[in-house]
Amino acid sequence: MALRWFPQQWAEGLFILCLSWVGLSCSLYFINRYPQVTVDEQGLSVAFMWFHVQVAWKDVEAVQLVETHYLPQNYSIWFVKTKQLTPLHKRYGLTKTGYDVPGFLVHSDLEGHTELLQIIERHIGTNQQLTQA
Repeated sequence: MALRWFPQQWAEGLFILCLSWVGLSCSLYFINRYPQVTVDEQGLSVAFMWFHVQVAWKDVEAVQLVETHYLPQNYSIWFVKTKQLTPLHKRYGLTKTGYDVPGFLVHSDLEGHTELLQIIERHIGTNQQLTQA
């Protein structure tokens, strides 16, 4: 006897599949919101899930302060705009800056965040000087 699928069963299956996809993408969004970032001569290494995404210095475009809170505790969040990262990283740009651009977030609770932001801004300045020359 053959198993028959009716339109209602297909719709329920598709609904469950879509709901699972939304749940997975939301989970990944919140789990990877504030990644571990390491710096070397070639660029940045941004932790994403179980691997690291390399971002060359020439692909780092801007640093933007996107949130500052004073109560219940003082903290700030910066968005580092890049030319390319994973598709999920475009959601950080969309939710924090309103633009569909890839990037990652740096939280003021990150140890060494001030030094990290200074290094990134120094390289952004170097990139701008090279493109203007």
